[in-house]
Amino acid sequence: MATALDTARYLVLLSEQQEEAEPVTNLRLQKLLYYVQGWSLAARQRPMFADRIEAWRHGPVVPSVYAKVRNESQPIEVADLGVPDSLSEQDERFIHAIWDHYKKFAANELRRMTHAERPWRKAWGNLAPDDSGNEVITPESMRDFFIEEQARQANDGVRIQDLRDAEAELAAGQTVSLAELEASLGDGV
Repeated sequence: MATALDTARYLVLLSEQQEEAEPVTNLRLQKLLYYVQGWSLAARQRPMFADRIEAWRHGPVVPSVYAKVRNESQPIEVADLGVPDSLSEQDERFIHAIWDHYKKFAANELRRMTHAERPWRKAWGNLAPDDSGNEVITPESMRDFFIEEQARQANDGVRIQDLRDAEAELAAGQTVSLAELEASLGDGV
């Protein structure tokens, strides 16, 4: 199984390989890790990494990765975290597909999105917006939410079966981007 740190390293590597409207900061990275984990739990029926995700004031956070890059607003570079060393080719392709879908969102937009989603809201509970929280966002709550999200986005976004099909194709050596998957949704697949 991949580690959250190697997943983060790969996301940062992808961000450096493409022109970005907004660099990857710790705040943005934490939300991207949440989406990789959520979609992996739903589409692949397994976590991408074993590290826990907690509900913090600004959204989901993987504490083990946060500790490596404490400053939330400074851009993160590959030199800051290093290169991934525990990702399989299949994991890299899956992370890349999620990256392709979420890279268009700035940190504050990702923060807003995660605050509106049930896994973070449930873990945050009745805490006030300016409180400090660290309740675990359970893998079960993430899996259930992302499976439901897939159904809601059937015509607009990521579909679980498309991700499963893409993973099978990727494992067979074929490459499929999430953009290609999204384009196929228009065909009523």
